[in-house]
Amino acid sequence: MKEGMGEAKGEGKERMSVSLVEYTLFKSSASSIFAHRGRFDTKNIQTYAEYIMRLPPILSLFLSAAVVRSQAVPGDPNAPSGSSTDGIPRPKIGSVPYGSVITACSQPGTMALTFDDGPAGYTTQILDLLDELQVKATFFIVGRSQGNRIEDAASGWPAVLQRMYNAGHQLGSHTFTHLSLNNPTRWTEVTYNEMVFRNIFGWFPTYLRPPYLECGQECVDFLGERGYHVISANVDTKDFEHDDPVGIEESRRLFSAGVSPNPAGNGYIVLAHDIHYNTVANLARYMIQEARRLGYRLVTVGECLGDPPANWYRPAAADIRSYRRH
Repeated sequence: MKEGMGEAKGEGKERMSVSLVEYTLFKSSASSIFAHRGRFDTKNIQTYAEYIMRLPPILSLFLSAAVVRSQAVPGDPNAPSGSSTDGIPRPKIGSVPYGSVITACSQPGTMALTFDDGPAGYTTQILDLLDELQVKATFFIVGRSQGNRIEDAASGWPAVLQRMYNAGHQLGSHTFTHLSLNNPTRWTEVTYNEMVFRNIFGWFPTYLRPPYLECGQECVDFLGERGYHVISANVDTKDFEHDDPVGIEESRRLFSAGVSPNPAGNGYIVLAHDIHYNTVANLARYMIQEARRLGYRLVTVGECLGDPPANWYRPAAADIRSYRRH
């Protein structure tokens, strides 16, 4: 697949580009709102904190209203609770590309281990291992992982995800039910998962990995409009094909064969899954030890792309001025 915070204080702050604000608000009605055309500058804005703090008070109120005005999804019993995230502002902040497929780390000598399809039965064991070995990783989360409603407190998954977040791991979206985003259901798959994250954290990710690594041009364009960094991988362990003590050796071989012994000129995004026992019991520790032996620095996807943590998540609170990156 090809590459196809603090509270806002508006007084005295430098104003932003109208084009960015117009993009994030209601395009059809924005013309009557903005009398400040040409007086804003966004080129030096690098984080959402700066974006929110630089907004004039009246515009931050309108952005908050955009969140509140999003309507609940009507007539779908499978939808997460609460309003749709369609009206959430989606400024494109920072230097990492939006709406193109990213397969490798841009920072030489880094490696990002990624785990897809959870949370599930072995996720806590992966977290234990990462704690033990002092490694940060990236988890691409499915809103209905293994059929579970992961936002329900009774399921225990919100606590697991909070632990993941508090430990400094990065959380990305892997869609709501793991359907291909080349299907017409892509709006539901992406939006419903945003709602799941919003219901748990008050934000949703700016990073998304398409299920099956399938994302044609329509999919890429859609995700770009939604403000996503689209993440693939340049090392695929295919651990989902080798979840037994003998077969997992093939995943170890694929990892070793895919990684250069020259970290100075390379960076890798590695694909694995936290829903398979032998990945947790065997492969994950091997990858960490081998990466360190070769001299790679194990980091999150955001870090391996040079993106500040403040940019990894998009605020979805009713009042965006209260958003903070904890």
